[in-house]
Amino acid sequence: MKCNFQLFLLFTLVGLFSCVMPESNSDVTIAESEIPTEVIVHAPRELNTLFPIFSKTAGEKYISNNIFFYLIIGDPKTLENVPIIVKSVPVVEDFEEGLAITYEIRPEAEWDNGTPILASDFDFTLKMIANPRVDTPVLRSFLDFIIGFKYYPDNPRKFTLYTKDKYFQAIDASSYFIFPEYVYDPKGLMKGFKLEDLKNADKLEDLNKNAKINEYADFINAPEKGKDINFLVGGGPYKVTSWKTGQEVVLEKKEDWWGDQLIAEIPQIAAYPKKLIYKIILDETVAVTAAKGGEIDVLSEVSPRDFVELQKDEAFSKKYNFHSPIATRYDYIGFNFQKEKLKDVRVRKALAHLANISEIIKVSYNDLATPTIGPFHPSKDYYYKELKTEYEPEKAMELLDEAGWKDTDNDGVRDKIINNKKVDLSLDLVYNINNDITKNTVLIFQEAVERVGVKIELKGSEYRTTVQNALNRNFDLVLLSWQNSIYLDDPKAVWHSDSDVPGGYNFLGFRNDEIDVLINKIRFSNDKKARNKMYKRFQEILYKEQPQIFLACPKERIIISNKYDNAESSLIRPGYFERYFTLKK
Repeated sequence: MKCNFQLFLLFTLVGLFSCVMPESNSDVTIAESEIPTEVIVHAPRELNTLFPIFSKTAGEKYISNNIFFYLIIGDPKTLENVPIIVKSVPVVEDFEEGLAITYEIRPEAEWDNGTPILASDFDFTLKMIANPRVDTPVLRSFLDFIIGFKYYPDNPRKFTLYTKDKYFQAIDASSYFIFPEYVYDPKGLMKGFKLEDLKNADKLEDLNKNAKINEYADFINAPEKGKDINFLVGGGPYKVTSWKTGQEVVLEKKEDWWGDQLIAEIPQIAAYPKKLIYKIILDETVAVTAAKGGEIDVLSEVSPRDFVELQKDEAFSKKYNFHSPIATRYDYIGFNFQKEKLKDVRVRKALAHLANISEIIKVSYNDLATPTIGPFHPSKDYYYKELKTEYEPEKAMELLDEAGWKDTDNDGVRDKIINNKKVDLSLDLVYNINNDITKNTVLIFQEAVERVGVKIELKGSEYRTTVQNALNRNFDLVLLSWQNSIYLDDPKAVWHSDSDVPGGYNFLGFRNDEIDVLINKIRFSNDKKARNKMYKRFQEILYKEQPQIFLACPKERIIISNKYDNAESSLIRPGYFERYFTLKK
């Protein structure tokens, strides 16, 4: 339910979505006849792991949310934090330069083996992530503000977190998933370490050499762990009972799950379907055919073409409801700053002027998208709407000429002497070949670019390979999406120099000193006016440096069987929450 560790919901977005959660003052009694035996959800991509700290795709994380729980989730209707694992929202006090955030785990919460969920489990969770050899650098960066942990001997469920600063999303980020220590550290390898020591940069060299640190990292990093159904144990309502690679993952509701007794008090904890089945179908045509045959209840990320055409199908539209809430993501073409040909901003600007956004939105998105000029959603009050990059081929050619790229041998491709060698302006563009939007977009872009003498080689692959190529920086240009938030944006993961590390999300290799300073200030500012000014300056710099071609913010395209209640769409991705589904009376 949470997105990118954000805390405050923008009030400008209130009313743009309906809540899929039951009302806290509603009658939550559900008859046995209303409980679905199973809900079948289309998974459009292969699944590699359901262990959240290693998930690389949003789809994996959406499924994981039914297995593992955050301490707190956000209720998208009331805009309030809802305690789930813990008894209440935390007590927050100033502590030196930072904060002291105190939680108490609710007494009903327990693990699958019947043992209580304790403060020690959350301490372990933080230490697992802080282990410098565990392969989760992005998450480690997110949680770097937590530097200390306090136990209460008289109450094993109570704990206090200490932060090094007053991070503006400290509550939300600190209420992360909690994992059972008995499952994820059966040898107790991390017990002898304190969180403070793991966060101490002066001890990093010694930690990297420590035998227990390395033994634990080897244990938890093993790729097969993320698919081991006996390993995927959390405090949530479901457990994985079957995983057939390339076919399906089955989650079954736990018997006598501890959260069931709390539904009257906390409707948002509810989980009704007995089974959640995720059908892995990479080909959308096959998925749509399966839905027409009644084999799938939920389709998401449907191509704009199919989404529109299926609404015209009378037989299909009688059985399914169509939802298109505003999406909080943007699609972009990113530049690899390690590539010599792309280091000149004039080349990047020229390519941006060759992206015909209006045509892309019309053809690729079937008009189900909004153009964007930066990484923040256009509905936010700090979005810099005055910035524009128009489709201007003439301007693009001028910039390429200025940068020294000219067709000197009349072969139709611009060239330039680099290190005493003639080099063609030829670039590869990596994209997801199993997506109609990306396929259409790259073709439109390729045609426009090649008309001005820039050669584009299209390199399509399935989504996971595309993401891995991006993370490995194996691209010149890459077409991807970034999931934004309905909350305040924290740009650190993508745009800060600290994130320009192997496995980090700043895989473009973009570095800018002023950007780093702005991000650091934004993250610790509670002055809305000053923060918005910094957000706008941040966008000005990106506009000037052109690290990406910002394409569009699409609308979600979700199709859900109309046999379900509690299946309204939501602004929060994935736009539906299958564990709330009940059968219509």
